[in-house]
Amino acid sequence: MDKITIINRSLSRIGCRPIQSETSPGPAGIGVVLTYDAILEDLLSKYPWHFTTRFAALSRLTETPPLGWTYAFLLPPGRLALPRAYFESASDNRPLSRFQLSEHKVFTKTEALFAEFQVTPPVAHWPGYFRELVTLCVAAEYALEIREEPSLRDRLRRDAYGPPEYQGDGGQFKVAADLDAQAGASKQPAGGRNPLSDIREGYSADDARNGWDW
Repeated sequence: MDKITIINRSLSRIGCRPIQSETSPGPAGIGVVLTYDAILEDLLSKYPWHFTTRFAALSRLTETPPLGWTYAFLLPPGRLALPRAYFESASDNRPLSRFQLSEHKVFTKTEALFAEFQVTPPVAHWPGYFRELVTLCVAAEYALEIREEPSLRDRLRRDAYGPPEYQGDGGQFKVAADLDAQAGASKQPAGGRNPLSDIREGYSADDARNGWDW
């Protein structure tokens, strides 16, 4: 299972012949590959798909960071965008709230730094519902690009994204997003922070304020 498989599935949906390879797309032209890449990038950026999420330790740099920060770390290569959250340890549920970004680096006051970020996984690692979503979305663009049939494109886009009033959050996209949400752990509101209870953490066990009800 690879990129060419998804492209050929999309071409088959609109009655077109398959291509042999990415470098030899035949009469369809290199446009079919470029369209696939554009649609995939768009879909991955619209939702934090569980199967694209990675959690890893960042490499600490030896340089001295500016503006009073203590440590500098290299942002993860191969990421789709900036990390969604940074953590002081692998077991920490609460993301850091203070840090500074600079090009491909992040500055903190923590000796270690972990990040949660998105990558583009191989097609073989996609769940079936996402393969179907990409197939439908790419087929819709091929319907206009190759077949020059606006009505066919509209029908396929409706299957992929739902009616226009759903603003892209219906159809197979909605099905895929709902199924993907079930694959991930529930997120803690405010990163697990509770200002009403956290204030007690600064009090010692024999401090009278530790027993106050707020």
